[in-house]
Amino acid sequence: MLFNTKTILSAVTLLMANQAMGAIAGTQVQEARAVATATDPNLACNCPNNCDYGPGHSCAYYTDPSNSRNTAKGTCQEENGSLTCVVNS
Repeated sequence: MLFNTKTILSAVTLLMANQAMGAIAGTQVQEARAVATATDPNLACNCPNNCDYGPGHSCAYYTDPSNSRNTAKGTCQEENGSLTCVVNS
């Protein structure tokens, strides 16, 4: 026999371990993207992307939509009957 049983079992075990590690790494990447950055304070707490947000939920928006490096982070608060992202002070 060209391959023995131990070699085949070792290869299968390594493949399964690799799949398990990939599943763990994929979960961590999704958690890092929990807060999406909106283009303005109102969209940061409302539909279409953040319909399930409520008062106290963390939020973020671009202070200058033409430059994705300038962001403001805050919490959703009710103002005049709608939610808006208020910067934490």
